[in-house]
Amino acid sequence: MKQLFENWRKHITEAAVPHSANHVVKKMMSKDPPMSAMDALKSLTHDLSDEEAERWLERHKDEMDSAKQDLASR
Repeated sequence: MKQLFENWRKHITEAAVPHSANHVVKKMMSKDPPMSAMDALKSLTHDLSDEEAERWLERHKDEMDSAKQDLASR
């Protein structure tokens, strides 16, 4: 029962909070012309170096692609 509750809580939490990649994609698309992913990420964070931003974008490439598809389908 405890495992069931933990799985349910994890699912609810993940569904309720959009991934940070969604915020980056929305920021990218909010400008005309659109911002680069690097500029959007750095504008949403403080004291993020270019190297850290590049690593973040590489690690979250799939989430970024998914967020772009979700935004385009709306």
